[in-house]
Amino acid sequence: MQRTLRRAPWLLLLAFSLGCSTPIGSFGLISNHDIGHHPDVVAEGLKGESCVYHGLGFIPIGGMWNPSPTDALQAVLDQAPDGNVLTNVSITNYTLYTILYAKICLRVEADVEKIR
Repeated sequence: MQRTLRRAPWLLLLAFSLGCSTPIGSFGLISNHDIGHHPDVVAEGLKGESCVYHGLGFIPIGGMWNPSPTDALQAVLDQAPDGNVLTNVSITNYTLYTILYAKICLRVEADVEKIR
């Protein structure tokens, strides 16, 4: 028993020093300048979001730890099926913490356009 108590601080240190990495998503095209195409505007001001929930503030419910930017962007594109490009993109991360759960969301607002 005494030997176990002496190991406890080292085990706690080891447990808190472990980390994890989660791939958040990949994007096909991101540009900070004009790409030479003149797309047609399909829809403006569309919103999409991806949310995850954590029980007790830190236990993931549903398997995901972080909201997915890919899902949030796809939610915007799904609202305008004729579009294939997002412009004027605004990405906002927001979190709601309570005693019993946490809600973490990634919200995307963008215009949808179509490159011919």
